[in-house]
Amino acid sequence: MQLVVKESKQLVVTDKKQVLTVPPRKDTANLAPCNHEVADTRMMVHAADALESGHRRILIRTVDTDVVILRVALANEQSEVLDELWLTFGTGKNRRYIAAHQIAKALGPEKSIALPVFHAITGCDTVSAFAGHSKKAAWATWNAFPEVTTAFLSLASTPSELPDGVLSTMERFIVLFYDRTSTCCDVNVLRKKLFSRKSRSLEHLPPTRAVLEQHKERCLSGWTYLGTGGNSVCQSAITM
Repeated sequence: MQLVVKESKQLVVTDKKQVLTVPPRKDTANLAPCNHEVADTRMMVHAADALESGHRRILIRTVDTDVVILRVALANEQSEVLDELWLTFGTGKNRRYIAAHQIAKALGPEKSIALPVFHAITGCDTVSAFAGHSKKAAWATWNAFPEVTTAFLSLASTPSELPDGVLSTMERFIVLFYDRTSTCCDVNVLRKKLFSRKSRSLEHLPPTRAVLEQHKERCLSGWTYLGTGGNSVCQSAITM
């Protein structure tokens, strides 16, 4: 059976590392080889290829929050050549359209770039979340403590050479995440204070500083495709 694709349309599929196109393309260097561990970053490659081919309006279908976060970062980075980046998110009656380009515009460049790091630190597909603390609460903490944006940007751009103060700023963010009224900057101190109140279960206490350090490392190792090492979001996905 022969697959027929309408004129002006193109179908791209992968077979293991091989990339197949209908109609055939002479050059698939932007797409091959397909060696991504997860579909999230593979979608980034196809979106980047569509942009390179001159398409300025892109629609991606997904049920994964990670994909939405990545698309907001992409929409911000490619705003000069991308008019609209839409996502069809969810299934059935819960399906809705999300305008990633509008979200990126509302957040602004810095927060759009920092968003994937925030998402990873507060819990994503590859990194554990903080027990008993929602993403909504984490977002409210970010808005109340905007200074942490600089730390997120440092983690995204130069994870191997973090400037002084980044980790302490991150620690202060976690302190506020667990107790918005706290004036301390040490998670170990806060952990002791909350435990002494006897109203907090152990699983709802903040992590120790040592555990928080390991959590940070997990974020970096699990989300290297978010633009670390000074690479752009698209380029990081393509070269992964």
